[in-house]
Amino acid sequence: MTCLWAAQAFGQIAPEPGAARSSARTWGQRLADTTLAEHPEAWRLRKSDGEYRWSYTVGLVGLGLYRLSVKHDEPAYYRYMRSYVDHYVGADGHIGTLALDEYNLDSINSGKLLFPLLDDTGDARYRTALDELRRQLEWQPRTHVGVFWHKRKYPWQVWLDGLYMEAPFYAEYAARFGPSEDLGDVVRQFRESYTRLRDPKTGL
Repeated sequence: MTCLWAAQAFGQIAPEPGAARSSARTWGQRLADTTLAEHPEAWRLRKSDGEYRWSYTVGLVGLGLYRLSVKHDEPAYYRYMRSYVDHYVGADGHIGTLALDEYNLDSINSGKLLFPLLDDTGDARYRTALDELRRQLEWQPRTHVGVFWHKRKYPWQVWLDGLYMEAPFYAEYAARFGPSEDLGDVVRQFRESYTRLRDPKTGL
């Protein structure tokens, strides 16, 4: 399901036949409508490691909903996304259920939702939550060439989906709040991962 969300949100699924000539809702809207109907409480959309928590999967769905809300003027999708964030981000800006000492790059993914919420509301809680996630990256264990471990419990392991989880967040945070030198570190994450993880024989 999350892969379908990603493809639809980023425009990688062809439009429904005849959609341009009719008023029918897009597949993205239908998927969103079904999600909201079947899971009315966003924070209970999916468990992670056996419990409801701040998780990358709901962050992926939330980002898709946010982009659909902008594209199709669907405020219900936006409210749903925000309700997920607000369930976990407390009055002091701390992200509930987030365990920084796990150094889990998956935890960074939902942080992408905090940028538009900060822009739209100016609520300082969202900036505090952004800073909290950025602090995790400050202390995230790295390989000898400077690439982030995927998780503390997976020592020395570099996963490609870790780049998806952290790099867009890391880059946007650096572009907005600095330091600008961090953008070079983002590039290094990709460069070193490509050098070491790509098989030159297969291209994979």
